[in-house]
Amino acid sequence: MKPRARRLRGLALLVCMITAIDLSTNHLLLPYLNHSPMLYNPNGPELIEIVATLFTAILLVVYINRPWAVLFAGLLTGGYVANVLDLHLFGPVTDFIHRPGSDYYMNVADLFIGSSFVVLGLVIIISLRRRQLPL
Repeated sequence: MKPRARRLRGLALLVCMITAIDLSTNHLLLPYLNHSPMLYNPNGPELIEIVATLFTAILLVVYINRPWAVLFAGLLTGGYVANVLDLHLFGPVTDFIHRPGSDYYMNVADLFIGSSFVVLGLVIIISLRRRQLPL
């Protein structure tokens, strides 16, 4: 199998795994979370956002021959796809993970989206240091 096809397969697998993890945690844990504060978020990513994210992820994976590209694109796209499916299949997205010290609630998909930017930030920092450029 060609490297490009392998990276696209990895992206698809990562998106499916993240979507399955998010949807299962949301609906398996929900009966046990009735007594904890939660936020039912009727807003999710718009269709244009998910299409743009998926398009960007595919371009990134196809044209950049690095494992971090698949990881970044998979985490970001998987989180978006999970939120969109949750919103359109089950109604408002349930945000049940409270961020301490704030009024912000999130779900597992939001954690994956945030993690994608941590990966991207680390890649940028490592790239700058390898080229010995000042931060």
